[in-house]
Amino acid sequence: MDRLRTIGQVFDYTFKHLETWNHSHTGRKTNVTNSNKFIDIHGRSLMVSKINQPTMDSVKTVLRERDDASNRTINLCVGTAQVALNYCLGRGLIPWPDPRELFIKDNRYRFPLLDVKRVDKPTFTKDQVIHMYEYGMRLSKSLGQRYQNCAETILLSAHTGISWSEYVQLKPCDIHLDARIPYIQVGGRRDFTLKREVRKRQVPLAKDAAMLIPILKRRIEDVDGDNDYYLFGDDWTTRYKQGIDQHRRIFESITDDLNLTHDDRGEKRTPYCLRHSFCTWSLRDGKCIETTSQLMGHSNLNTTRRYLHLVLDDYVESMPASTQLAKVI
Repeated sequence: MDRLRTIGQVFDYTFKHLETWNHSHTGRKTNVTNSNKFIDIHGRSLMVSKINQPTMDSVKTVLRERDDASNRTINLCVGTAQVALNYCLGRGLIPWPDPRELFIKDNRYRFPLLDVKRVDKPTFTKDQVIHMYEYGMRLSKSLGQRYQNCAETILLSAHTGISWSEYVQLKPCDIHLDARIPYIQVGGRRDFTLKREVRKRQVPLAKDAAMLIPILKRRIEDVDGDNDYYLFGDDWTTRYKQGIDQHRRIFESITDDLNLTHDDRGEKRTPYCLRHSFCTWSLRDGKCIETTSQLMGHSNLNTTRRYLHLVLDDYVESMPASTQLAKVI
């Protein structure tokens, strides 16, 4: 058989011949999804000889900025390409890579993977969130309603942990302002779609989140309490791809103007980082991990545990230096 020269040919051959990638295997769907992500970034015509560590680094960059992907999702995409390359390499179907490359170990492709036990996405401070909200509200006076919509969803997501895919589905019936402690019901309706590994929950509108009550009350009044209307979903052209792209563009224009686009490491901040910020703030404020997990809607407590290192780092940095120890040293 002729040698395979492009990543598209490598994926096609692997899907056709590798037993765990064939049509009857339960893991095929995952491999199809991740191979499509890789091809969407680099194209089918990417030459195998051109694949290197920067190629995989760009996968992380694109998936983070475009899809707010987790470390696990990025690892799956990189790992899928790695499996296909090694499968074809072992059969002599692709050119042998330069053995001097650091990702070539034991005659195989071995790209380093990201740590899935720690969340390393950027977060915002509470002051930064308020600054973005106030700036977006000011811009809305000259640039239109969508800036107000974005500003208010920034405040909502940061103080409740409710993400784009959830708050665009909220209707008046999901907002319970007359309860002893007002709350938002997430996932309580039959037609409310939750992402995988996220459970339905009640998010209290208390403490900092109480500032959302007048915003939600006004939006309910604007639609006359009609449950046929989405409180935030109707603000955008669509609740899906086009809508989230519009929201992201306005979000980025706000963060760019305020010099908040990247954190100190150079990692890009995205709207989903507001949800990460809420989880981090909750743990920093002393809430137990079980309560924080419930507020986030995490179906697995281990997902919440991945945020603990952020809080521990704060404790270490805030510990005063010992004058006695300094004298000893």
